[in-house]
Amino acid sequence: MKNKDPDLEKILAFKDNLPAFTGNPAVDKLYEMLMRTLQELAVTREEVRTLQLLLKENGMDPDKIFDEFSDRPEEVEARLKAHKEMITRVIGDLE
Repeated sequence: MKNKDPDLEKILAFKDNLPAFTGNPAVDKLYEMLMRTLQELAVTREEVRTLQLLLKENGMDPDKIFDEFSDRPEEVEARLKAHKEMITRVIGDLE
């Protein structure tokens, strides 16, 4: 019967619970991109929810305001610019 080191067992158990990465740099970059995208999405959802609640509390219809506002040419241009910036943040490491 082998004499087991309890500290070594704890370290190995901790290691087994870490996220699995492939060791392949290209795949690891995809994981990083996914995590950045999820962070962007989480922040955006929180901001949208807060704004919708504030508009409703002030007697406004968020859907109607959004529809009217999103058709403005300057808003379309601003959104395209913001999308490009977000894509650069998400996939910037691939360039």
